[in-house]
Amino acid sequence: MKRITIKDLAEMLNISTSTVSRALKDHPDISSTVKQRVKEAAETFNYVPNDFAINFRKKIF
Repeated sequence: MKRITIKDLAEMLNISTSTVSRALKDHPDISSTVKQRVKEAAETFNYVPNDFAINFRKKIF
């Protein structure tokens, strides 16, 4: 089974990947309705953040 990505969630919800990322991080610029839609979709499709991407962003190799 394919692991779901932020890009997959964005395509399903017809929003940008950056909006999905910000919604998952509770960014104040994202409306509560969008946050709720994103979080519900992430839970429904068992979204798990990519550890490699997180470590790459933090520069932990």
